[in-house]
Amino acid sequence: MAIRSVSTKICPEKSTFQYQCDFLDKAGVILGAGDLTTLTLTLYNQDAAKTIINLVDAVNVKDTGRGAFDGTTKRFTLTLLPADAPMVDATKPLERHIALLKWTYNAGAEGGAHEIEIPVRNLYKVT
Repeated sequence: MAIRSVSTKICPEKSTFQYQCDFLDKAGVILGAGDLTTLTLTLYNQDAAKTIINLVDAVNVKDTGRGAFDGTTKRFTLTLLPADAPMVDATKPLERHIALLKWTYNAGAEGGAHEIEIPVRNLYKVT
């Protein structure tokens, strides 16, 4: 997995958004929920302050809340909620939000991190 992926899908402001990915160990083997020790999500705006969005700062997403693993393929689905996609600067037509996933495996001895850049479109009449 690359350090950062840029979503080709644009998230409409205050809308549900899904992203799927695989977590790999250092040998390239896909890791599932049972293989991970921890999995957390931090959401922030790509502004100078790196403004945290919706208080999502190192929140557990390992098969809970915003995260789910497929039991067969081990593919992870991140689901962002409408409250996770506000416009931080309502004067802009588009913002870039970052979803930072951090994980550990091998009883916490090894781990990784991945950023997903999500374009969020301002829908000026959405409040």
